[in-house]
Amino acid sequence: MPLSLPSFSIASSRQQRWLRLAVGALAALIVIWLVSWLAIAHLAKGPLERIASEQLGRPVTVGAIEFTPWTLELTLRDIAIGGAQGGPPQLQIARIYADAELQSLVRLAPVVDALAIDAPHLRLTHLSDGHYDVDDILARLAAPSDKPASGPARLALYNLALTDGTIEFNDHRVDALHTVRQLALKVPFISTLPSQREIKVEPHLSFVVGDSRFDSSVQGTPFAQTGKGDATVKWEGLDLAPYLPYLPASLPVRVQGALLDLDLKVAFEQAPRLAVTLSGTAQTRNVKIADRNNQPLLSYERLTVDMADVRPLDQVVRLARVELASPIVTAARNAQGAVNLAQLATPAAAAKPAAPARTSPAALAPQAPASSANPPAATAPAPGWTVAVAQAAVRKGQVRWSDQSTRPAAALEATDLTLDVADVAYPFKAPLTFTGALGVQGSTLAFKGQATDRAAEVRLTAQALALQLAAPYLAQTLEPVLTGLVSGELALQWQAPAGDAAKAGATGITLGAGPLALEQLALQQGKTALASVGKLALDGLKLNLDTRTVDIERLGITQPKATVERAADGRWLAERWLKSAPAATPAGATTAEASAPPPAAPAAPAWRVRLGELAVDEGSMAFADRAQPRPVALNLSALSLQARNLALDGGKPEAFQLSARVAARRGNAGFVESRGNAGIVESRGNAGKLDYRGTLTPQPFATQGRLEASRLPLHALDGYLADRFAIELLHAEAGFRGQVAMAQSARGTTLRVSGDAAIDELRANSTAAATPKTADQVGEELLAWKSLGLRGLSVALAPDTAPGWRSKRPAWPTSLRASPSTKTAAST
Repeated sequence: MPLSLPSFSIASSRQQRWLRLAVGALAALIVIWLVSWLAIAHLAKGPLERIASEQLGRPVTVGAIEFTPWTLELTLRDIAIGGAQGGPPQLQIARIYADAELQSLVRLAPVVDALAIDAPHLRLTHLSDGHYDVDDILARLAAPSDKPASGPARLALYNLALTDGTIEFNDHRVDALHTVRQLALKVPFISTLPSQREIKVEPHLSFVVGDSRFDSSVQGTPFAQTGKGDATVKWEGLDLAPYLPYLPASLPVRVQGALLDLDLKVAFEQAPRLAVTLSGTAQTRNVKIADRNNQPLLSYERLTVDMADVRPLDQVVRLARVELASPIVTAARNAQGAVNLAQLATPAAAAKPAAPARTSPAALAPQAPASSANPPAATAPAPGWTVAVAQAAVRKGQVRWSDQSTRPAAALEATDLTLDVADVAYPFKAPLTFTGALGVQGSTLAFKGQATDRAAEVRLTAQALALQLAAPYLAQTLEPVLTGLVSGELALQWQAPAGDAAKAGATGITLGAGPLALEQLALQQGKTALASVGKLALDGLKLNLDTRTVDIERLGITQPKATVERAADGRWLAERWLKSAPAATPAGATTAEASAPPPAAPAAPAWRVRLGELAVDEGSMAFADRAQPRPVALNLSALSLQARNLALDGGKPEAFQLSARVAARRGNAGFVESRGNAGIVESRGNAGKLDYRGTLTPQPFATQGRLEASRLPLHALDGYLADRFAIELLHAEAGFRGQVAMAQSARGTTLRVSGDAAIDELRANSTAAATPKTADQVGEELLAWKSLGLRGLSVALAPDTAPGWRSKRPAWPTSLRASPSTKTAAST
């Protein structure tokens, strides 16, 4: 086929034209890239600095701008924002790098593949007047704009990274400089574009403060409809001391030091409302807390809180475990009686009453009563917090107590305190349980119990607890020192009173004890024991403070020893044991006012005491009365007492037994020997015996039973005869076997005695000229016999009735001797 030259030239011409267009476009693009690369960096620097300076009100400088148009990479170097009043730069950034994507042109929104900020250095200053040196910048940024709100900016940022940042916070108010170093923040993705809203963001934040390092990471979809996210926060060894000056001065305590450790997971979700859940561990270490006077109040080695589910916005706190290690609680009372722990309950200052507002005439007009058909709607109570703690523990605790209000000052210390608490829940649905123990200066106390907000029960077990711990407090009222050891169990029950009982001020407290033993109990004056008890055993004690009742199943007293003595001035020894409190008369009060008795308080109901069983064994007592013309001295030994079902208000006769050995003390008759801690004496010869078995009625007092007595030393009571008879009873031994009945009533005392009586070994001297005799005869032997017996003796005493007595067959005295002045001597 013949070739058509015109058609070929037309096609070739068209191809050349498209080629020229492509080459021209490529050349233009290259020129644009070259111009952008060469000119934009220089053309944009000035306007950028000017606009930023106008927006911030501070000089803004940029060291260099680098732009690579073929990769859309932009780098800004050495950015600086000037400081206030010509100070050092407020902010310095070594480099800002951004790698944009061509998608920015398609989406008409910034799409940045990478954004890096290197070595930012921010300086903040808290001025002494409470303002900050960036207040002017914040005011400019917060100024309202004339542009209508257009919603959040449309953007997509990838691989955000801030490295090697520094923040300096200079606080002139407390003269402190705080520095954050090695600040690093990494955010893989942030987007507001619809196509990217479900992409997860996993940022990372870390920095160093002082010697502690903070580390965290987050995973979430913050821009999705639900807004889910998880954050991990780790901070070890944060020293809180530099930040303690920021605590309010009105706090009742002073925190002197603390370290903080955090290992937390924070989960959040916005569906339909914000929910925040915390879990993990928070710990404080080496905490020291003082009172307002900078005296120690509380310190501990470690407090660890293991959070299982904490939702602060929902008012829910569920903790897996709380452990306090090595706490030291220091409680003290000064000489004025103020306790340092009471500072924690110091009430807030009352607000000043507002000035009355001016009332308008319309307000003074009578108001129509509110319609009963539309009562004000009741406000529903706000939901309270729900708190649950699975386990709580205290380990190696100490409690120190000092009291300067006593003389001598008191000082107590409890060591090795352990406490375990389980099933804590508020509001209470079930009782929490607790167990623990502590050591008190050589003794051990253990306790356990359970409690709610309406009831509590505690059982305390003591082992060899020394009563000397209470010596400083007993010394305020007691001269001798109380010593002894307490071992056994105590119980306390509390039930919140309700109804009329609560209105009447009931406490709801019941105390219990048993088995409880007090051993080596003694009252000592120097090295002399005035009274002592070998062992006091108590079982089944129940004391109710509201009903004022005391029930004791059994009280056993072994080896009690006591000295009962009255001095020549008429004061008993027990009276000298008590210290008299000085009577304080208010200044300016007259004598009549000072002596006026206080108004009588309403009489409280009498206490009701019931004792199921009382047993006293191996008791002894030394009795002396020096207030008589001739001293009286008597000793009881082998004292035994048994009683059942005793009650102070009991009206029924109950079984009662009493036995003892009775002897006169040295100086009156025979030879006696002093033994024991309480000055008890016992005769080396044969002491008298006393045995009584019968019944006892406490109210009104009455007793009846069989009495057997032999060789009772009547001469020991000679001092009570001195002002009634003109004789001195040198020796006499009494005996009796028979029945005794005694009762007291409003009319008086009734006594009936029937049985056989005897008075043996009687010797008596005359002491006064009651009958005509010479002066030489005073003090001579007046009367003596070997034995005088009264068989079938019957004695009756009754109120308003003359005494009466009779004897079926008297046994006349044997070996009777009389004074020579009687001119009588007889021998049978």
